[in-house]
Amino acid sequence: MRHEEMLDELQHRGQVDRERAERMLAATVQAMSEIAPDSMAQLRGRLPAELTTIEPAFPAPERSVEEFVIRVGELAGTADTPEARRCAYAAFGVVCESVPADQLRRLLENVPQEFTSMAPSIIGLSADAETLLAQVRQLTSADSLERSRELTEAVLGVLAENITGRQADDLAAGLPSELRSALATGTHAERTEPDRFFAEVDRLTGTMDTDRTREDVGHVFTVVRRWAPDELDRSLAQLPTEIAAPAG
Repeated sequence: MRHEEMLDELQHRGQVDRERAERMLAATVQAMSEIAPDSMAQLRGRLPAELTTIEPAFPAPERSVEEFVIRVGELAGTADTPEARRCAYAAFGVVCESVPADQLRRLLENVPQEFTSMAPSIIGLSADAETLLAQVRQLTSADSLERSRELTEAVLGVLAENITGRQADDLAAGLPSELRSALATGTHAERTEPDRFFAEVDRLTGTMDTDRTREDVGHVFTVVRRWAPDELDRSLAQLPTEIAAPAG
């Protein structure tokens, strides 16, 4: 995206004039550079020339979204917090849309978790799905959202093979739509032994570490319970105790 196009978008989304949009965009790039200096040093090289020379005043990796908004307002010279918030969110989104997905992914992996809510989807998922996968990533060995999705879908898929089709449908209804297809793997339960359950998840994810997979399965169940507690409990009731136990 060219600089002029970024400003056009920011004017429209932030509901500000051209001069203010330019200040807000530059302020946002600087504030982003302060929360993730290394990632932004690489990412700035993919931005328009007008933004590549903007440097952080100091590193602030622990800054929250609210502190980020305040910082953008300070740098842009506005005391209007609602405007700063509106423009900071809009500019953050415009910057994210202007760089390759792999660089955006690295940036989001190096900022506090709450900043992912400000960014557009980078793996073709809704905000709800990305939130669930981010929660899984926090608890498990997954080192990216894509890896988190692979793990979550593997666990749900193997789970679906071991519960009734009706129960799988009930559980799917409580989850973000993009993850529901993982539960559509059969129409009847084929009860399995715990070792086979974990081995199948291990095979699907390519983890090659059954002990770690056991832990990850429990963590995935923990996150899924936040979204569909009753449905998950009824699903786990159809499994051997050793499989359901880590989710307790």
